[in-house]
Amino acid sequence: MARFTKPLLTLLHAPPRPPAMPMVGVSNAFFSTAHDVLSGTKDGTQAVADLEDELARLKRRNW
Repeated sequence: MARFTKPLLTLLHAPPRPPAMPMVGVSNAFFSTAHDVLSGTKDGTQAVADLEDELARLKRRNW
């Protein structure tokens, strides 16, 4: 049990990390695109084109 004490204390007292907000947008874009194709809202070609535009927009905002 003692060997876990130091790593646990390190985790508990570590400074908070900044949120991974940029990757949330990328993840949401992929999820939404897959959902649109699987639900029949968009065909694959249009969905990929829209995803490309969305990812380019996100990249301009530094992900």
